[in-house]
Amino acid sequence: MSARKGFISKMVRFRQGVVYGQWRIHESDFLNIDMKMPNDKEQQLIISFLKA
Repeated sequence: MSARKGFISKMVRFRQGVVYGQWRIHESDFLNIDMKMPNDKEQQLIISFLKA
């Protein structure tokens, strides 16, 4: 499963209803979503790559 599909499947759990085609997610639920982020070394490598 791609990272995007994984994120979407996690978000579906927090869906509280549909308002004009958008999901309503409570702030407390959103702030508790576990997100994977690159560590500092990986971030620096990404920055160097994008600058090049």
